Amino acid sequence: MVDKAAEPLGFLDLALRAGFLDALRSMGGHYRGGAEVEGARFDGFSQVEVVLKGGDTLKSDIVFAAFGRVANLDGIGLDRLKLAINTRGHVQVNERFETNIPGIYAAGDAIGPPALACAAADQGRRAALAAFGLPPPAITSLVPTGVYTIPEIACVGLSQTEAAAKKIDVIVGRAEFAEVARAHIAGDPTGFLVLVCERATARVLGVQVIGDGATELVHLGQAAIATSATAEFFVEQIFNFPTMTEAYRIAAFDVIKQRAVAQTAHLKLARAAG
Repeated sequence: MVDKAAEPLGFLDLALRAGFLDALRSMGGHYRGGAEVEGARFDGFSQVEVVLKGGDTLKSDIVFAAFGRVANLDGIGLDRLKLAINTRGHVQVNERFETNIPGIYAAGDAIGPPALACAAADQGRRAALAAFGLPPPAITSLVPTGVYTIPEIACVGLSQTEAAAKKIDVIVGRAEFAEVARAHIAGDPTGFLVLVCERATARVLGVQVIGDGATELVHLGQAAIATSATAEFFVEQIFNFPTMTEAYRIAAFDVIKQRAVAQTAHLKLARAAG
């Protein structure tokens, strides 16, 4: 993997990036950061040569170029409508997904980030409700992120870094998939699940997963965040065994243990001071 960035997947938290890099290396891969591609050419026989700035050349059987997504707005007549387009080439809309021209709505990649299929489908539903004059559903900020790499990566809610930026004191509970029986049965016990919980209440604020099935597994955490559930919720509920959802209980126990240790230490200090 070659990229200008020092690390891949810079929009993810450090633990997930580290987990991805570990998996990439374990499969024989290598990430070359801080590198700029100047061009690529087929050698006419079997390989593609990628030329990097500085003169280095990489040879491979196949090259996959990923440059992100842009709004596909050219050539469809929007210039004649005088729709407001921002500097990044996205259609500007209000909270009801209506453009600057009454009666014209936009959703999906055309309006910019998060540029996810799941978000676009919901935006389209909300735009249709607005177009028909129906009351919109409550706005939610809980949009899960799914990265279909090997291993899969998924997250929803606050990361530890984002919580720190908001000055929220958190406890991070972690479950290694090596602790989960179903992961061993499936033959892939690599990866982990992280619960980010508010320290004072143990309320679940965020979930991060890396490993096989991460994009499915994250939705249980999403439901917990949406309902203001605490770590105790995952301990008190009975899940099928063996399943990957056991990782939630393991991570929840980790949160509860850390809170108990901290409370015990606080009591000892209070008694010593008294």
